[in-house]
Amino acid sequence: MHWPGAQTLVAGVGEALSFAAQTALPPGAGAWTAWGLAWPVLLALGLSGVLRRRTRGPAGMALAAAGLHLLACAAAMASMELDLRWSLEVGMGRWLLHLLPWATLAAAAALEERPAPGR
Repeated sequence: MHWPGAQTLVAGVGEALSFAAQTALPPGAGAWTAWGLAWPVLLALGLSGVLRRRTRGPAGMALAAAGLHLLACAAAMASMELDLRWSLEVGMGRWLLHLLPWATLAAAAALEERPAPGR
């Protein structure tokens, strides 16, 4: 890796994050073939876990870890000497697979079973 300069790094990270969002949550209905509804459903469940007081901590920690992981991946890609667009097209699917366990953990925290009354 090389240090591309702060301005170039920030621009590259922004492009990588935008590419990740368009890959996982594509705007066009015909582009859902790669991930299906996995990301929207997992993120919606995770965010609902953050809104519930009982599951706020675990769901929030999982989503925060996913966000930090995604930011680190984007910074690593932006720091490469290779063409950024090519790197994103080739590697973003793998980076999103790395984030899937965090999103699943956040969704699982949101679906935590409530204890039975009287327990």
